[in-house]
Amino acid sequence: MALEFRSRGADKVTVIEKNTQAFQSIQRSCDAFEESDSFSIHKGDTLRFLASNPTSEQERFNLVLLDPPYKTNLGEKALELLIKNNWLRKDAVVLLESDSKKEAPNPPAPLAIRGLRRYGDTTLYIFDFCG
Repeated sequence: MALEFRSRGADKVTVIEKNTQAFQSIQRSCDAFEESDSFSIHKGDTLRFLASNPTSEQERFNLVLLDPPYKTNLGEKALELLIKNNWLRKDAVVLLESDSKKEAPNPPAPLAIRGLRRYGDTTLYIFDFCG
C-alpha cells in the first residue's frame, strides 16, 4: 500500500511494521522506488510509535491506514493515540481495516465515521478528523 500511495501522489509515506519479514520486504520495495527518500519506514510496534508526539507539522498525517491483527482491539487503541498525541492534520482521513464479525469501533472525538465498506470477512471503516 505504501508504494501505491506514493505512486498516486503522496509526498511522504510513513510505514510502521512489527513483523521482521514484512518489514524487510517493505524496505526492499521502497529502496527500489525512484524517490526512496520519500518513505519513512520504522520497524516496531505501531502503538509505541503513536505513543510519542510528532516533532513537526511534516510528521503529522493527512491519511492513515490501520491494518491491525484481527480479533484484537489494537485498531481502537491506535485511533485513541492518533487523537491524544496530535498525529492528524486538519481534515485527515483514517481507514481502519477490521474483521467483519467484530463490533464496529467507537472512534474518539473528533473522529467521525464517514462510512464503511465490506469485502467478504473484512470491513474497512472510514473516519474523518474534524479537529
